[in-house]
Amino acid sequence: MAQPDRGAETAILYSGEEASFREQASQLTTLAGKSTYLGDEVGLSAALFGAVLSYLAGRWIGLCHGALICEAEGLDVASFGELLASLAPVLGDDARHMGHVIATDSYSTPESTLKTAGEDIERLVQHGDEAGISTELPRFAAALFRRAIDAGYGAEEHAAVIKVLR
Repeated sequence: MAQPDRGAETAILYSGEEASFREQASQLTTLAGKSTYLGDEVGLSAALFGAVLSYLAGRWIGLCHGALICEAEGLDVASFGELLASLAPVLGDDARHMGHVIATDSYSTPESTLKTAGEDIERLVQHGDEAGISTELPRFAAALFRRAIDAGYGAEEHAAVIKVLR
């Protein structure tokens, strides 16, 4: 399948001397339409890239685990990928929501509780055991959610799992 040109959608993060960035801004947006300057501190772009990479690593592993479920249940993995692509706007909204919840420390009015999400993830462990597929990812996630529930955060927004990661 041919990939579309994503230049306008591509993001490159920059940090360092602002005058240098401004001087080259038009050339940089040719490379990436969403060129973003973060500030004078040189390490800011590397730090934010690390945060993005952390998200991507979880997404890639989650997609692979989902593919295992599809294979075990006789579902088409390519169709699963298409389904995820169609959910991209909703998943983006969820990321925005979680970022806001964490940034404002407002976990008390959940769209989804940590307890509900944790119980769902525990069912993934059960499914993996029953289907004979790897349970490494759901066991890891279930343990984090269980720690957060046991710490008393079960009725809070599912983003409250960050409280046991801090």
